[in-house]
Amino acid sequence: MARVDAETAGAGEVERIAHAHRLARELAELGHRLVEHYLAAGPAGAAAEARYEEAQAAEDEVDALLDAAQQRALRLGHRETNTVHLLLALTAVDSAAPAVLAGLGVAREVWEAALVQAWEGHAWREFPVPRGEFPPYSSVASGVRDRLAGSSSPAGLLTERLLLAVLGADHEGPGRVALHVLGLTTQQVRRELTRRLAAA
Repeated sequence: MARVDAETAGAGEVERIAHAHRLARELAELGHRLVEHYLAAGPAGAAAEARYEEAQAAEDEVDALLDAAQQRALRLGHRETNTVHLLLALTAVDSAAPAVLAGLGVAREVWEAALVQAWEGHAWREFPVPRGEFPPYSSVASGVRDRLAGSSSPAGLLTERLLLAVLGADHEGPGRVALHVLGLTTQQVRRELTRRLAAA
């Protein structure tokens, strides 16, 4: 009140009231900003920030996998990026992949051989890829991509997430054929995922 009186000395009653209203709004805004600041700085804010960073790390893993898969399809001269390319890119992107596959009883060289074999009888899309463009995702690979993007699993579980997505979305494509040849099932992968989560 003393501030209002000092700043409106000699002013009329209406001007003094208007000035008091402006000052009240400024103080209210300052109060909201102070509350938001200390909420963000407190345990709840720190937890929210940690969750955001975890989700961002998981998203970055998926982006790296998708990029590597299209690069692999391009180098191989294939006309589409399908689930085999996603699976092939996995060991290059996820450093934990060999250990996870070993836990499932699959050696890396056997893994890659099964994937290469799976695309040999695959019917590729009819139209060639325009020069300078990446091979587009097949409809099934797009479904797997969407499953990965919508997953709430934490970072560091990319291999299990991809295997489950392929087993769930690719019912007869080359990726599913390769996993079938390797003897991998949804139940096995879920069991390995649970084991790793418990050990984390």
